Amino acid sequence: MLEFTTHQYFRTKHAEASEYYSSSAATTIQRLAAEGKHHVEIIQALCMMALKNIAGKRNAWMSIGTATRLESIWNLWKSNSIPNQESEEENRCYWSIYMIEAVFFPHMPRAPTHDQTRKDPPSVEPPPPIPLDANDFNAPDFDNAVGSSDDLGINTHVGRMIAVWSQVACHLHEIRCGEVQIPWLPESTYSKLNLALFEYEAQFNQKHLMRSLFPFKRTSDEIQAHREYWNPWLTTHLVLHASLALLNHPFIHLVALRRNKGMSQSRLFLQQVVDQALFHSGWVFWLVGIFEDLNIEISNPLIGLAVAATSTIPWLYQFVKNARVACKASQNLAKGQRLLQRVSKTWPCMSHKLESLQRLQSLVIGKSPEAGAADTTINFPPSMIWELLDPIIHNTRLSTDPSDPSTEGLPDVSIHVTTDFLHPLADDEGDQALSGFNWEDSLIKGNYEAFARPLKPEGIESKTAWIVGSGLGGLATAAFLVRDAQMPGKNITILEELKIPGGALDGIKEPEKGFVIRGGREMESHFECLWDLFRSVPSIEQEGASVLDEFYWLNKRDPNFSLQRATINQGQDAETGKLFALTEKAQSEMTKLFLATRAEVENKRIDEVFGEDFFKSNFWLYWQTMFAFQTWHSALEMKLYLHRFVNHIKGMPDFSTLKFTKYNQYESLVLPLHKWLEEQGVVFQYNTEVQDVDFNIEEHKKTATFIHWIRDGEKGGQSLGVNDLVFMTIGSLTENSGLGDQHTPAKLHDGPAPAWDLWRRIAAKDPSFGRPEVFCDNIPATKWMSATVTTLDKRVPEYIQKICKRDPFSGKVVTGGIVTVRDSSWIMSWTVNRQPHFKNQPKDQIVVWVYGLLVEKNGDYVKKPMQDCTGEEITQEWLYHMGVPESDIPVLAAEGAKCVPVMMPYVTSFFMPRKAGDRPDIVPSGAENFAFLGQFSETTRDTIFTTEYSVRTAMEAVYQLTGVDRGVPEVFGSTYDVRVLLDAICQLRDGKELATWLPERIRRFLVNKLEGSQIGQLMHEYHLI
Repeated sequence: MLEFTTHQYFRTKHAEASEYYSSSAATTIQRLAAEGKHHVEIIQALCMMALKNIAGKRNAWMSIGTATRLESIWNLWKSNSIPNQESEEENRCYWSIYMIEAVFFPHMPRAPTHDQTRKDPPSVEPPPPIPLDANDFNAPDFDNAVGSSDDLGINTHVGRMIAVWSQVACHLHEIRCGEVQIPWLPESTYSKLNLALFEYEAQFNQKHLMRSLFPFKRTSDEIQAHREYWNPWLTTHLVLHASLALLNHPFIHLVALRRNKGMSQSRLFLQQVVDQALFHSGWVFWLVGIFEDLNIEISNPLIGLAVAATSTIPWLYQFVKNARVACKASQNLAKGQRLLQRVSKTWPCMSHKLESLQRLQSLVIGKSPEAGAADTTINFPPSMIWELLDPIIHNTRLSTDPSDPSTEGLPDVSIHVTTDFLHPLADDEGDQALSGFNWEDSLIKGNYEAFARPLKPEGIESKTAWIVGSGLGGLATAAFLVRDAQMPGKNITILEELKIPGGALDGIKEPEKGFVIRGGREMESHFECLWDLFRSVPSIEQEGASVLDEFYWLNKRDPNFSLQRATINQGQDAETGKLFALTEKAQSEMTKLFLATRAEVENKRIDEVFGEDFFKSNFWLYWQTMFAFQTWHSALEMKLYLHRFVNHIKGMPDFSTLKFTKYNQYESLVLPLHKWLEEQGVVFQYNTEVQDVDFNIEEHKKTATFIHWIRDGEKGGQSLGVNDLVFMTIGSLTENSGLGDQHTPAKLHDGPAPAWDLWRRIAAKDPSFGRPEVFCDNIPATKWMSATVTTLDKRVPEYIQKICKRDPFSGKVVTGGIVTVRDSSWIMSWTVNRQPHFKNQPKDQIVVWVYGLLVEKNGDYVKKPMQDCTGEEITQEWLYHMGVPESDIPVLAAEGAKCVPVMMPYVTSFFMPRKAGDRPDIVPSGAENFAFLGQFSETTRDTIFTTEYSVRTAMEAVYQLTGVDRGVPEVFGSTYDVRVLLDAICQLRDGKELATWLPERIRRFLVNKLEGSQIGQLMHEYHLI
């Protein structure tokens, strides 16, 4: 086999060699197993095959079943031969099979039973305990003799706890299938399992108890140093409490067991189980929170299964009348979702549980009762609870199985849970428990202004508004004039060169060509002006909701994150490890740029402030492709981005801080806003190219006097007085876009550009109107290409799924942001957003957005520049980098997809190096009736190439020209928050402590100086010392 993998044919085909090697090895193992070869190596290999299939969401019954049978043959052979002492390898085989069956197959006909003759796996000792006198809130009890005096070892405890979990899983599955018992009877499975769990807890030696170890008082490094102990410790304690929580689940006792009509239920017993479920589920999420706060990754699938099932308890308790209980339940539910997101990255099969939980939560988005409400009843289909509650549902059905008749088709059930029982843990002490949610995350600057409705400006009814351009900036201007300035809609006219509104926010199906999206929009929580706008725009999909409402609900139930940020070697994981890989020199350069004044970096390029180390880092890979920066772009704009999005540093490797719309931005944002403006009476005048604006310019006063346009081929215009306001969009990133098609390259249009020509004519009239030539006179430095690929063959989505590890047809997050091809000559990235991306998109098609930053370089498969490629050739290059076998690429590109390439000459024009005055102020000094909108007007601290920037310039323009007495939301001030800055430093250093290069004695002296201070506490909290 090794000779095969070094064959010349496979020199550049590592994926094919790896696949052939693993499949050949699996075939060999299966053949030897079929011959009854009961060697430990074969049994262990079968266990590894089973785990691989489970992780990949495939059936693993045959592999583990064969391993079980071989192990039985081995035992039979040993019993008939000369007795030998069992080897360590044989013992490991037994425990491998036992653990896999107990966790993943507890419902198999051969239920796993513990062989008492087997030696327990060896255990490691726990870390030194924390003395009790340092934790005086936990007074000693039982004379400090809690637990068995004989220590069985933590691995013995975890093995026995897994055995009980297996029985709990079977018990729940039996209830689901209709087998019910009276739970309080001694002979019931419920009673026996409760007693077994209490017995196991009684056997814990004191040194394994929480009160001796206190993991939440230890550092992350301490936990990592004893990880061999903490892994089984966490599994033992979490599964113990999860099992007790599930046995007492309100749904089981208030719904499932009531299927036995002859059972009369004790109210005292029911109240007891409700309170016990709350208590033990609280322990589960407290444990999860401890390790989450320590940034310790949990990758145990058993913990994922237990947390998924237990999450249904806080889901119910978020509807109780007691506000403290409801708030705590909501917090715990969020912890469960975050853990499942993380576990899904290692075990993609767990994504099924996460999706089920999000689907369950989506039932009640926006329906939570007010605190103290009289009716807190919740309705839901029982099958949705069972998807999570039955810990073995993921492995019970084959793809051809019919739906489970025990729950499918049953009517919705109603449940009303009542409890005032509070979880008595340290994290509920004092007023902190009353706060419920983390209010710091929802506080915004100046919500006093945000919720206020301004008075109508005097004389607004006599004013008119003329808006040049119907991009997002122009549409937002009209919206703020109507909502905040309270100008009659009929007084507002939008002049648009094209036949439709939206500007760069596009999304359309071109006849003969196919679907086209020139770009996508990454959004985040702190686009203050954008969300201020869309909170007032009615949704066109959900009656009674705003666009913000539907966006918020969507991203709550389907949060964004990427499972593979970059690839290399034809679709292989680039394995960046979420690390930034910045050298000390690169970190120093970033610090200097962050601390520099604006004047110091004006007219400087990025490669003038950073060296080669920086450009080789993962940080630059993430940054360049996420924001489309190039080395020759503005160091000033990069500085502004660092300040604006410093709170996003942690989320850069997996896009977990980003949010996206349901469909393309035209259908999700432009259409509802356009519809609402038309309903307000706003006039849209299409096919109108504004060519110039006249001004009367005096020493301290500037007034717009006339708009010149060509409408439907004829010259025209509008004279302006003091009551006529003009809002001008200047420049355009999508101006002169050239579309190709499947068989035609996209053309570069470098001739007359109306949006830029308009700004040139305006700028010539006064120095304060900016310098457009800075941005539009170097097309080779501002151009790049995108392409929209529509799949027509079901094989293409299979390669997408292999990389993104999600079903692209699920209707949920797919890639979670761009996937960058690290070794692409074009610096190619691609993304698949939620599908369908267009409302009229056929169900069997996937729309993919692809873009390349270096369009003049030859491709890696297609040996020509991207700018010279047809849609079919761009698809070939994309398929190559996804790992499609080269023999399949030509046919798949020609017949399995349709591609529309787009060349955009000015797409990064606003990133060109600049200085003060190159962009005009939104309202220039002395301007009386005009303002500039969009990406090429100047505002304080915000960053270009965002939807937020366009809306912010619109809000500032309207408020200044009309006198709206309401504050514009401040740009999110994360750059002034020391906690955010410390966290960013920690992330950029990949978790390494500060000043490790100092001599230990000096470093210890400095650390001691910080101990006990607020600064020292913060630096400890963010793992810097």
